[in-house]
Amino acid sequence: MDYGNELRSDIHTRATTPLIGIYDLNSASLAARHYGGLFVSGFGFTASYYGLPDIGFIA
Repeated sequence: MDYGNELRSDIHTRATTPLIGIYDLNSASLAARHYGGLFVSGFGFTASYYGLPDIGFIA
């Protein structure tokens, strides 16, 4: 089974599907060892690529 079909089958179950946010290939390679699902936002990837600071949604 490929990764896309495995994620689709996990989503269609009644259990919670854990996903972790990543922002570049380094964080993706580390997170993929422990999580079956990853997500990346457009801003997170772009900010990491250009070296921009966090925009402060939380703080």
